[in-house]
Amino acid sequence: MFFLPAIVTQAVGSEDDWAFIHRLYQNYAIFLFFQARKYDVPMMNAEDIVQETMLRVIENLEKYRSLPCNTWPALFVSIIRNIAIDALRKSGHEILTSENDLLENTEKAEQVLQNVEERLNRETEYQELRDALNRLDHKELDILRSKYLLEESDATIGKRYGLKAASVRVYLMRIRCKLRKMMEEGRNNGQD
Repeated sequence: MFFLPAIVTQAVGSEDDWAFIHRLYQNYAIFLFFQARKYDVPMMNAEDIVQETMLRVIENLEKYRSLPCNTWPALFVSIIRNIAIDALRKSGHEILTSENDLLENTEKAEQVLQNVEERLNRETEYQELRDALNRLDHKELDILRSKYLLEESDATIGKRYGLKAASVRVYLMRIRCKLRKMMEEGRNNGQD
């Protein structure tokens, strides 16, 4: 059960008006909050929008009271939308006013979507690389870490494993090729 906010009950004049507003609020409270939550309005939450809506209805109660009950939802949607637009204007947020604005925002949205897709592709590649690195043996993984994470020279790595510097470079190339092949196999297995 929903209760009318105190500010709304104070604005109602007669007992008959109060009963009408209370019944209206009881019948449409969920609908009002649902509509109000559609708008992301800074400095105004759904409760504020609903409260402002009810105050506007009270201000024009005589005019609205004569309307048939099937027009109330459309009236509420219109009032809520206008309140949200007013709040957006006051907060300085950009409001779409023409087709050009809509096209510019569509282009921005497409660019954001493209960035998200690129990020997902990178995340997928990172996961494939992690999976391939986990399948390497200890020596291969240690050589890769020494070269690329610790930035050791080929000669230092070679001394540790009894290899010449040129052999370390060849060994690194073979490990990278092996990683690439494992990543491609992982992609092919994922597509099947």
